Amino acid sequence: MSVTYLIRRLGSVVLVLLGISMLTFLLVQFIPGDPARVVLGIQATPEAIAELRERMGLNAPLYTQFYHWLTGVLRGDFGQSLITSRPIAEIIGPRILPTVTLAFFALLIGLLVALPLGIAGALRPGGKRDLGAGLLSQLGVSIPDFWLGIMLIYFFSERLGWLPSSGYESVAQGGVGGWLSHLLLPAITAGVVSGAVMIRFIRSALLEVIRLDYVRTARAKGLPEQRVMSKHVLRNAAIPIVTVVGLQLATLLSQIVVVEIVFAWPGLGRLALESTLNRDYSILQAAVLLTAVIYSVSSLLTDLLYGILDPRVQYG
Repeated sequence: MSVTYLIRRLGSVVLVLLGISMLTFLLVQFIPGDPARVVLGIQATPEAIAELRERMGLNAPLYTQFYHWLTGVLRGDFGQSLITSRPIAEIIGPRILPTVTLAFFALLIGLLVALPLGIAGALRPGGKRDLGAGLLSQLGVSIPDFWLGIMLIYFFSERLGWLPSSGYESVAQGGVGGWLSHLLLPAITAGVVSGAVMIRFIRSALLEVIRLDYVRTARAKGLPEQRVMSKHVLRNAAIPIVTVVGLQLATLLSQIVVVEIVFAWPGLGRLALESTLNRDYSILQAAVLLTAVIYSVSSLLTDLLYGILDPRVQYG
């Protein structure tokens, strides 16, 4: 991997994040409603509103407001909440780890579902296993994640009492057992849908490699099927599989808000929704920007993994 490529790739990530931050800032500015009136309430006098707008810098040109906001973000200062006046960094900081943890565990569960089913379908295309994997994939894609979450809560929490129905516990609060028990149901809910999507891509990627001449040659030499799959097929299908895994991780990070709401999970997505309903747009800006940062970093790591998994990949 060349240093030039790495610098260019990092530069593109910075430009994307700059564009997202600018777009988020402008969209929030054009949302109906006056932040000063939100802070002071509907009973506030025009004089008090005008004074607060001046103090908050809302009378300055948009480019000046954006500059001050962006330089503050680069220092780790996202400003203060319009509703509670608390520093946004204190509000949003504890929400990052729950979202990232939930997304990674959902992806892990999705892979545990998708890899064996995708391999089974690719080994015998058109067979019973392939049809079964395709049916499960279609069901997983068709089932709404909020409905699946509610059903899991009903059976495993209400009927069986095995797992908590909602909430979050860190390892420090409830130990590994308490942390895992709260994580399991939301991770399964998001992971089943993600795994259903990955089944199709993994099957297609493996089929393309299985049909190549060197795989036929390996089988003709009498190599065990397990070795053929691990050494020749999976290894050479790694790049498209890593691509879809990276895309699914990014999708989970940006679209996991429904699962967070169903399970009262204190993540970034739920925080963004709550701040929108409360018209606390300063928190919304920070939540959207941090989600974009996590999305971009996961995409960058996926690109860098290509060269590790396949030395034939050349970076310009």
